[in-house]
Amino acid sequence: CNNAAGDIAEWYETEAGVEAGDVVAITDQQFTFQEYRVDAKTGVTTQELLTTTTPVLAKSSGTYQRKLFGIVSTSPYQTFGDSIAKSGGQNPQAIAVVGRVPVKVTNENGNIEPGDYLTSSATVPGYAMKMTKSGNSIGIALENSNSDTEKIMVFVNLGYKLIGVNLEEHAGMATPLPGSDSEFFVTAFFGNVYEKVGTW
Repeated sequence: CNNAAGDIAEWYETEAGVEAGDVVAITDQQFTFQEYRVDAKTGVTTQELLTTTTPVLAKSSGTYQRKLFGIVSTSPYQTFGDSIAKSGGQNPQAIAVVGRVPVKVTNENGNIEPGDYLTSSATVPGYAMKMTKSGNSIGIALENSNSDTEKIMVFVNLGYKLIGVNLEEHAGMATPLPGSDSEFFVTAFFGNVYEKVGTW
């Protein structure tokens, strides 16, 4: 994994100990700072001072964590929101919002290969692991992992990813694989809908 700049990042306040390559999640803490308003039409910074509040981020702390937010950038190509970095925070970090970035990984869920979706580790705070079921993802692996813990390059792609779901070519709808979490959800959901309609 090389640290070549390839991402665009935004500044956020983080808890102590958060560093480059960590997977981070939203906490209940808030960070308040001041910044000058930028005119949306012209892109020019005005003299109007605004008070803004954003969440403080912490290392991810559980598997498929619901409040996953992203990856701390190592060497961003460009950053935004530097008012946070200049506002007296204890540990401001640039969080990658798009592009490629190194991330700390563990092979606890199997070896990682290019194209695998990654999520938060079940055992190591701030680390990513290979996804084997549907859930929140931080991105797509761009290279293999070949030791128990290391950094690999990932393409940031936050969102909920369906794992184990086939897309039918002609119907244009998802068909769950037998025995998957998706099959259970679809069966339970439509069974419940059928039952409710039957009582009307």
